[in-house]
Amino acid sequence: MLKVLEVQEATEELYAVASNLMIQLTNNNELTYQKFQEIIDADTSVLLFLKIDNCFIGMTTLTYYQTLSGIKGWIEDVIVDEKFRGKGYSVKLLEEAIVFARNKGVEKLMLTSRPTRVAANNLYRKIGFSQRETNVYIMDLNV
Repeated sequence: MLKVLEVQEATEELYAVASNLMIQLTNNNELTYQKFQEIIDADTSVLLFLKIDNCFIGMTTLTYYQTLSGIKGWIEDVIVDEKFRGKGYSVKLLEEAIVFARNKGVEKLMLTSRPTRVAANNLYRKIGFSQRETNVYIMDLNV
């Protein structure tokens, strides 16, 4: 049975799952147990895991915040284990993230995806996201 669960408590098992999934998303996986714990404990974030029977196969993070122009939300780190891709599981994961966002009062929900991730970009359009004409800038403050 397919379920999407909000992670309420950090455990070694869930940390191991998150670490393994992050490796599939980025070569630069710097997820520490402390960071994992902090995202679960944060008042403005939700960590969702996708589970089939007793096997965790995906996850995403929803974060949200108040601005003068309304409540904004971001979906980050959408990952489905490579052994389970192409079966529509990411749709279920994203649909649940959208429900959580609505329940938190989010008015605009955003995400980013590299252009080379063709399947992911097609998925985001398919479920209702539109590509925004804007530039995204980043500054690494850890240098």
